[in-house]
Amino acid sequence: DADKLLSAGYHIIDVSDLSEWDQRIVAVYLLSVLHKHKIEKKHPMRVITVFDEAARLFPKVSGKDPNSEYYSRIYQFVSDIVHIGRKRKFSVQIATQIPEDLDSTMLDVPYIQIILEADSKWSKINVGKGRIPV
Repeated sequence: DADKLLSAGYHIIDVSDLSEWDQRIVAVYLLSVLHKHKIEKKHPMRVITVFDEAARLFPKVSGKDPNSEYYSRIYQFVSDIVHIGRKRKFSVQIATQIPEDLDSTMLDVPYIQIILEADSKWSKINVGKGRIPV
């Protein structure tokens, strides 16, 4: 129920017992419901949606993967929500310990990126390209 999710306070939806595929479905569904409520109904509450273990939800996928078009559409959908949502008090944050396994489309989605670990090969190559090492 979107009204419950948009009520004051913190709401945690733990999907860790689900398969990665089902976690992805829940994430996209949650974004869809919240997006619709924020955009169409102009709900005034600030919404911050955080997805932990983002590399599992938004993995790097090769063009040879039979689901690559599906993933591409999900990534574009999330990107659109992030860009439209900024001025409507709706933000999406992603967190991962393995940024090199995250699809590059998703790496470019957040407006602000904070890198907490700078010793990996990925960090050494990418830190300094608009990203802030902490």
